[in-house]
Amino acid sequence: LNWTCLMPAQQGVIHWPSERENKSLLVEETSWPFESNSVDSLLVAHGLETCENPNLLLQEIWRVLSPSGRVIFVVPNRSGLWVRSDVTPFGYGRPYSLRQLEKQLLENRLQLDSHLAALFGPPSERAYWLKTMGFCEKVGRTVDLRMLAGALIVQAGKQNYLKPNAAIRDSLIDPMGVLQGLTK
Repeated sequence: LNWTCLMPAQQGVIHWPSERENKSLLVEETSWPFESNSVDSLLVAHGLETCENPNLLLQEIWRVLSPSGRVIFVVPNRSGLWVRSDVTPFGYGRPYSLRQLEKQLLENRLQLDSHLAALFGPPSERAYWLKTMGFCEKVGRTVDLRMLAGALIVQAGKQNYLKPNAAIRDSLIDPMGVLQGLTK
């Protein structure tokens, strides 16, 4: 596998992986050094919620993804506990509801494939909460406490065709109407 970590210029860059040769690049968040249709899989963590223009980022993701490529987004859950705390990365940027994220993906030709929620325990460094985090995760998934989860994890694929749209279809010119007036 060939892994590369892209880090947006405004966030800075770190050496990754720490114990091996650096695979980390400092890039403009909407202009990546990859050819179109050349990436099979992407993981976007703390990228979508912090970027200046999410639509441009999603367009760049669409550009580099191969036709069968997949992208996984990890974003803060708008209704979760973690967005209410400044001590977590999810306390900054733009949180999403699942519906908001799906709408934005569709507008940028990415089709939501699956989703799940994570981080059901409260954002705390206290020993008690750290010890019970595994239990909180298990209960959160079992009881479906999606509304309390700190993160939404969404997998999407590249939409390679346009879906029929009634608004577009209704605005098209009737091809036979162009010939009207030419008959005797």
